[in-house]
Amino acid sequence: MNTKKRSERDLAVDEATSNDTIKDADLSTAEFVYPRQMKKISFKIDIDEKIFELCKKIADKKHLPDYSKLIDQYIKEGVEKDKKLVS
Repeated sequence: MNTKKRSERDLAVDEATSNDTIKDADLSTAEFVYPRQMKKISFKIDIDEKIFELCKKIADKKHLPDYSKLIDQYIKEGVEKDKKLVS
């Protein structure tokens, strides 16, 4: 349960937008984002032992459940950065 008090600004925004509906939105400028369920595959990757140990330490500092989540995050960021090369 969230016991944090709401600010006056939060309450003003809530009041001002309480009756807004999708039909009130300017759909010509709206951006809709629908999350996609991605199919995952497993693969084997050989990495240097020092990199592996460093990933485990970084994952711990970032409070990730394990190093594989960190490696997954790095792969996603790299692919997103470079996907313009193939579009």
